[in-house]
Amino acid sequence: METIEQLLKQAETQHKVIELNAMFTKNMAFFQQAMPDIYERFKNYQVSEIQLIITENGWVDLVNINLNNQPVYGRDPIEFAQETVAGFIKNPSAQRFNPEITEVIDVESESHTPNINAIIHSLNEKNTDQSRAALGSRTEFLFMLGVGLGYQIIELLKYTNIQHLVIAETNVDIFFASLYTLDWQALSEHFSDEKKTINLILGQPPETFIQMVSHHVQKIGVFNIAKPYIYTHLSSKELVNATTTFLQNLPIVIGALGYFDDEKTSLTHSINNFKNKIPFMKSHGFLLKQFERKPVFLMGNGPSLDMAKDFITAHQDKAILVSCGSALSSLAKLGIKPDFHVELERTYPIKEWIETTTTPEFRQGIKLLAVNTVHPDLPKLFDLTGMALKYNDLGATYLDQYISDDEMSVTLGSCNPTVSNCGLSFCAALGFVDVYLFGIDLGYPDGGKHHSQHSFHYDIKDEDIDSFNLDSAEENSNFLLPGNFGGKIISSPLFFRSKLALEAILKDCKELKCHNTSNGIAIEKATPIKLDDIDTHHWQKLNKNQYTSKLFKKYFTSSNFLPIPDNVSIINSFSPTVKTLDDTYNVFEKDIKTIEEGIVLLQKNEEIIQHFSLEKETRRLGQLLKGSSDAFSLMLALCLNANNGKDGVVMFNEAKEHYRKYLKGAQNVIRNNLLENDTKRFNIKEKLK
Repeated sequence: METIEQLLKQAETQHKVIELNAMFTKNMAFFQQAMPDIYERFKNYQVSEIQLIITENGWVDLVNINLNNQPVYGRDPIEFAQETVAGFIKNPSAQRFNPEITEVIDVESESHTPNINAIIHSLNEKNTDQSRAALGSRTEFLFMLGVGLGYQIIELLKYTNIQHLVIAETNVDIFFASLYTLDWQALSEHFSDEKKTINLILGQPPETFIQMVSHHVQKIGVFNIAKPYIYTHLSSKELVNATTTFLQNLPIVIGALGYFDDEKTSLTHSINNFKNKIPFMKSHGFLLKQFERKPVFLMGNGPSLDMAKDFITAHQDKAILVSCGSALSSLAKLGIKPDFHVELERTYPIKEWIETTTTPEFRQGIKLLAVNTVHPDLPKLFDLTGMALKYNDLGATYLDQYISDDEMSVTLGSCNPTVSNCGLSFCAALGFVDVYLFGIDLGYPDGGKHHSQHSFHYDIKDEDIDSFNLDSAEENSNFLLPGNFGGKIISSPLFFRSKLALEAILKDCKELKCHNTSNGIAIEKATPIKLDDIDTHHWQKLNKNQYTSKLFKKYFTSSNFLPIPDNVSIINSFSPTVKTLDDTYNVFEKDIKTIEEGIVLLQKNEEIIQHFSLEKETRRLGQLLKGSSDAFSLMLALCLNANNGKDGVVMFNEAKEHYRKYLKGAQNVIRNNLLENDTKRFNIKEKLK
């Protein structure tokens, strides 16, 4: 016969089961209306690893059914949530951003960089590290890694008013368990205010976080991530490291969207390249399934190019050689002439560099592949140039309306941040399916060298090399990524972004077989291969000039160009941007007295720019303003994370005046020199030893 205690325990368990099932029913009804995809996914869901149980002590827990029902919490999860949240409030983990000043070649011609540099200088001078300061009553952005049973969310909201909450749960079983324990409808209603958001990333690996959260941050306003907090709940060390790396790089990814000066230059160069009748790409090999089987050597200027020089020399007549950016200077020294040369950067010094480090005789016969943004003087150095439109670029967006619909115009995706990305994107567009990477290290395999030893970077005078803004191994000594041949390689945030972009191309172009010979970082879907292991027996000597000329004719044309307006008409079409700059200028007219007032101004600024960028009539023009607006709003928001509220108010008021200077400078550029090519020079010849 069962004892009274046993009967009471059974009754308590039954009551708990009823309570859990009632919560599940409520949540499923909520998701059926609010998020039907989640409802469909979990209405008949069966767990495979983690299961919800009721323990003998009467609380709920999670157990791993594949590990003899090993408990996940091993204690009352409510008490666990209370204790861990209390600890987090006292000693939270926030990502500290350390923006760096950018070299300005010509202060008079730029409106964005000098003014944002002034804000960065002030931040670096006055701020100390507040990343571990106790959490306040209001938190702008919190990234929660792991939903667990959800009790920690409720506890956190008791302490701080979170404005934007992102929850990432990689284990779908655990989210399913939370449907029995967490009132998702009540949580959603808590964030129903139009200024608040809650975002769920479910069942995705960490490498996808950066794209998903970047998109979300663009919607809510970049200023909201000036001090992103990370709350870790039930996650592995590897997952935490991946998430930390992601948050460290989030402002870099967002900052790569294009500042005003860059977008203006892009627009100018694009229009002038178009007027010069440079042929643009009209079809895409992978989209048409028209594949080229010849081996391609895609060559960057990384240190690993040195160890590959003999292999490239021995087989250069059997493969199509594609050089990327500054690799051209190294190859010229080695006597290796590429068939195609790829350029991405828009500034005049790229033309200076090539003109200084190579001869007309060497360049003869090399076909230039470039995006629409490059300086119009650059194609003059080559016999033949073909261009493609660059994704998410103002100049490309503007030109697209003047290319006839009779033929497709190609927009290259994932073609930045480095010219190697552009090179691989062009290889895919030309239909190549057998690509070998040389010198695309995306890191510092030797711990110090940033380029091939043959690069002209090492011919620059020591006192002038800093003007090239080169990353260094010392600056990134703690930024380690898996190596192509094992181990860890020093890399950098820029190279990390480049890696992600290369991987995106290889993921989309499944037929492309990529072989990575470089001694740098690992690139997913690029097979590591030693030079001695490359099978060259089936390669045959090519008539490369004939082959590449035929390929060029197939893919590039200017015959589908439509008439483009004259310069006066183009400038007039951008007049709405001048008014929008005035509107944002007026937002920051008065000084703030409290941090909350500063946040309100940032929200108003975001609303104006977002509206301008999304409206059908001004969407194209919005690209000219969006990047700088994001960058300045992030800098302004950083002022709100000063040592104390009083200092933050002072710094904000100083920073907003620099933003207003930028806004007036941008207006002046639009009115007076919108369509003038970039004229900033490095005077590279004078900097050579």
